[in-house]
Amino acid sequence: MDKTTQDSLAKKPVDMRDRILEHLEALTSAVSLDDLARLSTSDIAETLIISRSLASQYLNDLVRAGLVVKVAGRPVRYFHRRAFQKRFQVKLSASEYASLADLIQATGIADHRDFARAVGFDMSLSSVVEQCKAAVQYPPFGLPILLSGGVGVGKSFLSRLVYEYGKNQGLLSRDSSYVRIDCAGVPDAASFNGLLDESIANARGGVVFVNGIEALSPSAMEHCLATALGLDASQDAPRARLVLSTTLSADDLKVSSAYSKMPICARVPSLKERTPEEREDLILSFLRSEGCRIGSDVKISRGAYRCLVNADFSDNIAGLRACVTNCCAKAFLNREGDYVVVRPYLLPSGLLSSAQIDQQPDDGVLIDASLDAAESTGPVEQALDALCSLDERFCAGELSVSELVSQAVSAVRGVEDHLIFDHGVASSRSRAFERVVGAVLADAGSSYGIELSRKVAFLLAQEVCLQLWPGIGLAKRKSACAEQISHLLGAVTSELPFASSVSDQVAADVEGALGISLDHFTKTLLTLCVASESRDAKALRTLCVILSHGYSTATSIADAANRMLGMHVYEAVDMPYDQQLKDIVGPLQRLVDRHSYCTGVVFLVDMGSLEEAYKALENVTDSTIGVVNNVSTGLALEIGVGLLGGKSIAEVLGDATAACVTHCKVIERVNREDAIVFCSESGVDAAERIRQLVSQSLPRTIGARLLTRPFKQLVANGSNDAVFSEHRVCAVIGTGDPGVASVPFVALEDIMSTASASKVDVVFGRWLDASELSSFHEKLLSNMTLQNVIRSITILDPERLFHEIESAVHELQRRTGEKIGSNAIIGLYVHLCCLVERLVTRNPIETYVGQDRFEEERADFIESFRQSFSSISTRYRVEVPVSEIAYVFDYISVSAAPAREERLGSSDLLLDE
Repeated sequence: MDKTTQDSLAKKPVDMRDRILEHLEALTSAVSLDDLARLSTSDIAETLIISRSLASQYLNDLVRAGLVVKVAGRPVRYFHRRAFQKRFQVKLSASEYASLADLIQATGIADHRDFARAVGFDMSLSSVVEQCKAAVQYPPFGLPILLSGGVGVGKSFLSRLVYEYGKNQGLLSRDSSYVRIDCAGVPDAASFNGLLDESIANARGGVVFVNGIEALSPSAMEHCLATALGLDASQDAPRARLVLSTTLSADDLKVSSAYSKMPICARVPSLKERTPEEREDLILSFLRSEGCRIGSDVKISRGAYRCLVNADFSDNIAGLRACVTNCCAKAFLNREGDYVVVRPYLLPSGLLSSAQIDQQPDDGVLIDASLDAAESTGPVEQALDALCSLDERFCAGELSVSELVSQAVSAVRGVEDHLIFDHGVASSRSRAFERVVGAVLADAGSSYGIELSRKVAFLLAQEVCLQLWPGIGLAKRKSACAEQISHLLGAVTSELPFASSVSDQVAADVEGALGISLDHFTKTLLTLCVASESRDAKALRTLCVILSHGYSTATSIADAANRMLGMHVYEAVDMPYDQQLKDIVGPLQRLVDRHSYCTGVVFLVDMGSLEEAYKALENVTDSTIGVVNNVSTGLALEIGVGLLGGKSIAEVLGDATAACVTHCKVIERVNREDAIVFCSESGVDAAERIRQLVSQSLPRTIGARLLTRPFKQLVANGSNDAVFSEHRVCAVIGTGDPGVASVPFVALEDIMSTASASKVDVVFGRWLDASELSSFHEKLLSNMTLQNVIRSITILDPERLFHEIESAVHELQRRTGEKIGSNAIIGLYVHLCCLVERLVTRNPIETYVGQDRFEEERADFIESFRQSFSSISTRYRVEVPVSEIAYVFDYISVSAAPAREERLGSSDLLLDE
């Protein structure tokens, strides 16, 4: 206050000056937004019974003293400064305003109407708000909407905003009402049905909020949904908008019918799902509300503020508000001068302990809740300011283009890190956009040979959301900085042609996928992000195009070459046979335009007629052009490797054409004779005796040679054994499977068993007819008795050996308690006879895959086998090694299954079984 004003006030009667100031304070403290026009000079003069000129003189002196705010106009209005700031919880930066509209705009007190009153209406609540608006606006009388979410998330508040929005938009009549029904307090279905009908009538075309529908009985729920869905033009009563709410999810049977039938269902996010900025705004909003309530400014320490921002409440926003109210009530009892101060010790004990654990140096600094937080200083706004500042410096000549781009890239890197690590909470809409954007970036990265990280996808998804729902602060900043950002984008595009080309493709694909055209700011951020990610990448700067006749020939070669090269090198242009060269000029020119950053172009064509394709581009590009014909996958690989290695186009094409010389080879195929191979673990002699038994059973000579081969040789060589190249082997028959994957194996026991006749018929049916096969089986049954087979495959006394084996097997079954099936018993006898002969001839199987594990897990079986075969071991002076016992176990296990597994290499599987 200057000395002249002080002297002027001192000369006037103190009681009149104070009366005017006190009267103005009382009027201002009670004024509403709609009554701002009332506080004129004449109103004050009339109330205090003084002349209008005297009142005007006092009021102007008080304005100069900074105690009163003057608003010009007809008439002039005056407000008590301190009372106005408390009433509307704002700060007045001036003492005089040109008009009421100027005052309202400067303070922002009228910016918040209906949905704009909801914190986060343009952020995490944007989707819910859109659905609510659609429900109100849908012709002719709106649609019912179901709001879902936990306790205290704001469903009731949103339902009231639906009503306010409808009235503000002229969609609801001026005499309409908002009516609330709490379902939990309704005793039965009949009472609810009557209450609902009565509420709809009382709403007079307004909004009926049905809160907590999960408490309704099935019949009441049915009536509620029928009423909500039946409010159409056929009814005579006023058409009310119905808003239903529930805390349950769609998979709960109590409300599943509501979710399935309601045309609009909107989920309200929990407090934890709201962004940090929204939680901050909620706290300041509640503090300002309490300040209006108690007529005092409210401040909060940074320590308490941070604790509340990070706190989670079971009843969400309602819990946060109750906590703020409780803290303000405690602070009011201990208020400090004109302020109510919320400090950490006033917080609930649980929150207080967490605040003490995470103390910061500025915890004691006070935040004035009356300062509006609408002017956001989030990471995106900071990036916008930083880029505008860089552009100003560039235009002023303080920065070169390279310095501008370098510093801009650094600024964007900071935004990426801030969004990922400090603001990782994303809305469901942002997460959905991120999935789409991620796929687009992956395709672009593959096309250009770079890898774009998740940070780029996250940032771009956030920017798309902010472009659609920017909020008041960001929208104003973008509008104010539009010219600077456009200028900056031009400079960035000129300096970063490769990143700009990638950005152009991403922008086009995003528009195709989402129908959203990226604005200049988003495009600038994207280009800088690509530059940041690809700064160290060795992206190919030569456009390579495969051009070939056919519907997909070029595409197939390009795809194969790109896969083998490990990056996207080739573009493909397929030329159907009914097209001419002039038909593909357009696609070629678009490819060149898209790859404008490239310094060279290479065409790989299939024949000489397409070698002239480059002429269509001579006036389009100044790049070096190379053409090579007779395209193939090999040629494409040679050229791709050379270009990726940094060689020039001329050098690469010369080396590739020299390397890709056509060769030819003619391989004369020799007719190979059919053969059936016999083998046995007991040796070639045993295999030969089996071959003779089969040969003697054949009704006639067949068109295949019957050959014997050593079992171990077949196991070692597999399909590479000489017998398979010299003959067309149709089957292998023997006591054990050598594991030749390409040739079917028929076990000796399959030949001896009538149950397995089909296996034998498959092998011999190509040479024998049905009657001959029948005769073959009869002779097999005669020749292939178990005793004959054992006699054929062993050099030992067959009769004694058979009985010894038979006794040992019976004892093994008794000890293990497992019955061996009849199909398996035959093969087991053969296998054991071969085993004994191998031990006697000192030729046992000594290795078994997983033998240590077998010994550990099958110790009982090993002991039972040794005890059962102890008499054989004693008689023949042999000891059965664990490897042989393991193969016996495998044989018993595999024979019990429908299909026989490979015995070699399958031990782990068998042990697991």
